[in-house]
Amino acid sequence: MFKSKTILSIVIFTTLLILTSFVKNQTRLIEKNISKLTEKTNKLEKILHESQIEFYYLSSPSYISEKIKIFSDEQYFSISHSNIYSSLNEYKLNNLKITESLNAEKKTDK
Repeated sequence: MFKSKTILSIVIFTTLLILTSFVKNQTRLIEKNISKLTEKTNKLEKILHESQIEFYYLSSPSYISEKIKIFSDEQYFSISHSNIYSSLNEYKLNNLKITESLNAEKKTDK
């Protein structure tokens, strides 16, 4: 009688120990998957948010200008098209022309 109870309790204990270990490993794997998926969704939400901002700006710059005026303490000025350069070389050429014209003005003033 005593032996059968002992054997039964050892079998139950061992079974529960193994089950606990299995469940713990499975939950760890699930938590890792959840973490990876959360990271992915955060990245996608960020990309979506940036895309929405870009869409709003491209579709309605006046709306964004108004919002900036409402929520910003600093004054907002939009960039004129003449100040936007399509490449670095264009910017350098423009600065070179400005520098040359300033140098020419200084030489004539002397």
